[in-house]
Amino acid sequence: MKACWRKRWLILVHLLGFGLFGLSSIISGWTLFPVLALWPGSANDRRDRVQRVIHIFFRCFIDLLEWSGGMKPHKATGFGSRTGPQVVVANHPTLLDIVFLLAHMPQGDCVVKKELGNNPLIAPILWAAGYIRNADGQEALQEAVTRLQAGRRVIWFPEGTRSPENGLGPFHRGFAHAALRAGCPVVPVVIQCRPRALGRRHQPIYDIPSEPFRLTLRMGDPIWTPREQNPSRSPAVTARAISLEAEDYFRSELTHA
Repeated sequence: MKACWRKRWLILVHLLGFGLFGLSSIISGWTLFPVLALWPGSANDRRDRVQRVIHIFFRCFIDLLEWSGGMKPHKATGFGSRTGPQVVVANHPTLLDIVFLLAHMPQGDCVVKKELGNNPLIAPILWAAGYIRNADGQEALQEAVTRLQAGRRVIWFPEGTRSPENGLGPFHRGFAHAALRAGCPVVPVVIQCRPRALGRRHQPIYDIPSEPFRLTLRMGDPIWTPREQNPSRSPAVTARAISLEAEDYFRSELTHA
């Protein structure tokens, strides 16, 4: 009986939490964020203003879920140890991954799916925050390189979609090409969720485990840095090697965690 009521409470907490999250996103996306994005300043200054607000908003959302018992307190390590331009790559086990990443990174130019830009509820936020729509592969890649050369941090999910159950999808190489062209490191963030929750696309938010889940995020040392570049290898070969090295790193970390 206790387990039944606990599951109902968790479902209620998630419905209320995500409902509040969605409502706040819609209101701020059409009011606050456009104002911040249009306020005088450079393009990077405008993006930074919006991204800092998103950072605070996401931290508050996580605090609410944890305070209400909707999830166990999460653990994040290594986020304060690296500065400067970098390509942050992460696996993608849950719907909440980007929320937790940005809650620990006040500045992050996310590479997002092009379909999100067609959603009238989300598009204003993506525009205001300056996130990079992956509509055209080469155009998105060049924009990511431009941001990195300007000293910014770009966040990439190289699987391109949610990670498969108890595994890792194959990596696309866009992140490796961006790091190579911009001459900046590739920094991994290994994300785990136990028990697994919200891990499938289009999964209802009430379809959750009967006990609170916990997310852990570990930012590691760079997988690749410009110092490691071999001038005798072509960029395509080097990008493939970076991608394979990153994929091997994540598989090893997830297997032995």
